[in-house]
Amino acid sequence: MSFSNNQTNLNKGRPSLSACMIVKNEEKFLAQCLKSIRDVVDEIIIVDTGSTDKTIEIAQSFDAKIYHHPWRNSFSEARNYSLSYARCDWILQIDADEALEHTDIPLLHKLICNDAYNAIFVAIYSELPGGRSKHYYTRIFRRGKAYFEGIVHNQLIFEGASFQSEIIFYHYGYNLTDQEMQRKYKRTGDLLRQQLVENPDNLFILTNLIRNYRNEFNFNKVIELGEKGLKLSESQTDCNSRNQRQRIYIDLVYAFINTSQLDKAEEICSEGIKENHDSLDLLFVMGEILMRKENFNEALLYFKKYLIMKDRESKIPAFNLSIVDAYFYEHKAYDNIGVCYEKLNLLNEAEVAYKKAISLNNKELRYYSNLAQLYIAKKKYRES
Repeated sequence: MSFSNNQTNLNKGRPSLSACMIVKNEEKFLAQCLKSIRDVVDEIIIVDTGSTDKTIEIAQSFDAKIYHHPWRNSFSEARNYSLSYARCDWILQIDADEALEHTDIPLLHKLICNDAYNAIFVAIYSELPGGRSKHYYTRIFRRGKAYFEGIVHNQLIFEGASFQSEIIFYHYGYNLTDQEMQRKYKRTGDLLRQQLVENPDNLFILTNLIRNYRNEFNFNKVIELGEKGLKLSESQTDCNSRNQRQRIYIDLVYAFINTSQLDKAEEICSEGIKENHDSLDLLFVMGEILMRKENFNEALLYFKKYLIMKDRESKIPAFNLSIVDAYFYEHKAYDNIGVCYEKLNLLNEAEVAYKKAISLNNKELRYYSNLAQLYIAKKKYRES
């Protein structure tokens, strides 16, 4: 794809901004998304790939410019098609199941006034059934300086420098019904398998397919491809490859846990921690492995280190291109710490930990149950 330097400034007060989206049957989330960006952008470009629900009607209510493009099993093709219609200086690429944090609007407008870079990374917080993950992705970029590659889990290829921001996009697309998620994983898996046949040694494609198999609970395939991925990535030292390698470690560990291979899970987790001793995901899951093996003293060390590293990360965010699944697991860590203390008969310490877990997440019934059972053990029947 060729780059163009032709720009049109529609907003005299700052560089203009186009929102570019691709959609298909997105009536569940689309209005929420468009409400979050309508006061941010100067135009909304929507490419529809075959909606049969109220998606078009919702888009029209926000004065979006709507174009139709047949679905050809390529997210990049559709996304690049949307970019071709943009007329503003900068582009904000957002999915229908996402929303922009409204308090970040002034920062966004400030950042696009800077000529030092062509792309801006944002922090994407994905809502999950068990919590929330975090990763960074380039979602704001100068028009004519970037395009997408890859039929699924596409990557933005951009010219020049980039800037890491903490602008937040909330992603709700993983918090769906089991049936909806299985359809999503099936579609994604089919496209990834097609890509892998064409590019068998592509670590990015392989890593995403491994995660997709984990999401489908096909742990034997995770182990098969995960071990291949670790061998493939041994000699790759660039930042992206090291991040992919960390994701493979995490998925392999969970696969071994779910196939009752705790010794192997601990071995792989230890290898991953040696390569990245600050990994929130690996620190947390190592604590869980040691709990299952009833090594409660060692488990406590890992949960406490997880909390220390998460506190540091919250104060000084580390730029991590890999998805951090355990980013908001502090409440789980404190509950697990309570369990470990209780198993070690340190009941007062367990009580403090359970109360902390509840203070961080007062909707998890298991935390109340654990505290109530502890009170019974301490003969505090009224508190129970």
